[in-house]
Amino acid sequence: MIRPAIGSAVLLCVLIFSAHTVAQCDASPAPAAGEIRIPGRDGVTLPECVSCPSPHYTKDAAKAKLEGVVILDVIVGEDGTPQTIRIVKGIGKGLDQSAMLTVRKWRFKPAVDATGKPVAVKMPVSVTFRLQ
Repeated sequence: MIRPAIGSAVLLCVLIFSAHTVAQCDASPAPAAGEIRIPGRDGVTLPECVSCPSPHYTKDAAKAKLEGVVILDVIVGEDGTPQTIRIVKGIGKGLDQSAMLTVRKWRFKPAVDATGKPVAVKMPVSVTFRLQ
């Protein structure tokens, strides 16, 4: 008869400890100044592209009739300029570099946090190449 009581007490302790640990993980601290944020979390909005020229085809890609999408990982700064650009998925024939050079020229309305303050964010950007 004593064993079920001990088992229940141990189970209760495990449940309490687990709930406390989950609560600690969910309670994220406020981000530090200058920290790169993720749009959609903690009231952070997406940057809005206000000047987004189209990318240029390379001769090799046009000759090969290559079409597709280059996916970039972009950090958009508090001032709305692309700060860091990294290729996540390329398609080759010089189009990856063309996408990077083009996005570097883009200008965004910056993302803002829940208080309305501009913040730097990291976001994916897709650049589509289609022959006309």
